[in-house]
Amino acid sequence: MELLAGIDETLAPGGGGGGSNAVAAEKGASPEEVAERRERITAVALRSLAALAALLPPGGDGWAALRELLATKGFWRTHLTAAASGVRRAGYELVKALCGLADGAALDDASTHATLAPLVLGAFTDKDCAGHPALWAMVRPSHARG
Repeated sequence: MELLAGIDETLAPGGGGGGSNAVAAEKGASPEEVAERRERITAVALRSLAALAALLPPGGDGWAALRELLATKGFWRTHLTAAASGVRRAGYELVKALCGLADGAALDDASTHATLAPLVLGAFTDKDCAGHPALWAMVRPSHARG
């Protein structure tokens, strides 16, 4: 799964989606521009991960690699509590997408539940109104499992 590996690399600390922050800075970008670029790349990578997850057959090697990526220490905390509202919104969208796939199998283990529960509940303190539609879509009852 080369696509999944590329997304993983982009989301890794220090990742940059085809270039490091130093490369962007060398091209005359201000630190603010570099930070905005990183935020946009991270948000797109999270949305790409959600789209890719929808294409993976449950139980396959790709699904296992996806679950491994999602289980990476700090993955959820990093994205659901990011300073950038666009990254948080993309994180909310990823949770929503994964809950709707294969009966939420990508998120179906005790460790993930223990990590995600306080982060999802903590998302209700998000003061950025632009993120509220994604937040409410993430927790809407149609994705609840019985």
